[in-house]
Amino acid sequence: MTDVTITFPDGKTKSVAAGTSGFDVAKGISPSLAKRTIAMQLDGVLSDLHDPILKDAAINFVARTDVAALELIRHDAAHVMAEAVQALWPGTQVTIGPVIDNGFFYDFAKAEPFVPEDMAKIEKKMHEIIGKNAPFTKQVWSRDKARQVFRDKGELFKIELVDAIPEGQDLKIYNQGEWFDLCRGPHMTSTGGIGKAFKLQKFAGAYWRGDSNNPQLQRIYGTAFATQEELDAYLRQIEEAEKRDHRKLGREMDLFHFQEEAPGSVFWHPKAGRCSRRSSTTCAASSRRLATSKSIRRT
Repeated sequence: MTDVTITFPDGKTKSVAAGTSGFDVAKGISPSLAKRTIAMQLDGVLSDLHDPILKDAAINFVARTDVAALELIRHDAAHVMAEAVQALWPGTQVTIGPVIDNGFFYDFAKAEPFVPEDMAKIEKKMHEIIGKNAPFTKQVWSRDKARQVFRDKGELFKIELVDAIPEGQDLKIYNQGEWFDLCRGPHMTSTGGIGKAFKLQKFAGAYWRGDSNNPQLQRIYGTAFATQEELDAYLRQIEEAEKRDHRKLGREMDLFHFQEEAPGSVFWHPKAGRCSRRSSTTCAASSRRLATSKSIRRT
């Protein structure tokens, strides 16, 4: 077996057998390093820690507290949320669950709509799953196997996703314990890496693949951080922003409101009309005074 050369952030190099995993490299340096590392970057690309290293590459080990880990924490939280939903409501189909700015979401095909009380149930189940600290493991399946397994599970949206993956790309399946999902990855080494600093935020509607001609799905938004302090700070920021939300202020001050039946339309209240007239009158008076002042200076 040929060797490959890996280059560390400090510029030092090491030769290892091709196919050696990032975990084995970290463990060879220090067992404590392997324990606190949750992923790696190969030539700047975030990768599973247990992926084999097949060519010369620059390697950087990622700890849970590193900036690069935040995307993984949120990605893994989305997977755990999907597992929790299917555990609580068997028969629910999972579709896609990406990381987005400040958090993540997952879309579900569920017979009955979610209700506000469901959010606490899902969070509780997520804590249970995270507490089991199940390892994330990856398999590469054939398309025929993936179609058959998801068809047997009743996961029809997953079959469509399988068919959309270009030929030549690996079809990756990630397990967390017994639950699994089609996913490009990467993931942390185990569900325990997510921690407790996560929060589900709201339910929303969504169309499959963003097309109103497709089935309507139910979306759950959430966020996650490396520490509770970071999560608390973010939630406070959201709370302050909501206090200044023009939609909320307009309703509370009896100025205007919006209606679902007319998206984008503003329904003005009489009080807003009076404010508008008063503002116009004040502006007009100010303009007249300014014009008079300029006229006097010219004479």
